[in-house]
Amino acid sequence: MSKIVAQLVRGGRPSFTTAKSLKDFFECSDEQVDGMCFMVLLVTFKKQKILCCLSGGQRNTACACKVSGKGHSCGSLSIDDISFTAVGQAAFESMLDLVGLGSHVVLQELCVTKAMSIEDKIKRTLENTMRIKEKIDCICFWGDMTGELDGILRIFNLKDKPVKMDGSV
Repeated sequence: MSKIVAQLVRGGRPSFTTAKSLKDFFECSDEQVDGMCFMVLLVTFKKQKILCCLSGGQRNTACACKVSGKGHSCGSLSIDDISFTAVGQAAFESMLDLVGLGSHVVLQELCVTKAMSIEDKIKRTLENTMRIKEKIDCICFWGDMTGELDGILRIFNLKDKPVKMDGSV
């Protein structure tokens, strides 16, 4: 199967409200928040590129398929269904800042299941998204980043140097 390669992206900014909550949470200055780099990645997979973010968060409500342990398969998910962590929200907003509000975003929950590995779920999401790339601008992979998804960056084979973007992918 094809290898995923990614570069950290600098240049996107979270909203003023999210930046303020980060400032309060981390007890830091505006300048320190401005210097933060969130988990926004330029992902190359099968010779195609797409902007992605890794955001910590959880579902606002449990659905039947999640409770049954089969993984999420009950249909559409909206941004209102997710409670991001402060840093997860900043990563999501920074990605949107680069692609523009009104962009088409795939929201892909990542969780450990017996049916599919996290790596396979990421690759399947990338493959499916690349097929309809003209309709999709970016992907937000989200879930318990400090718990069951700890170490997820190894899947993305992160390159050493970040890339600076100005809003055009």
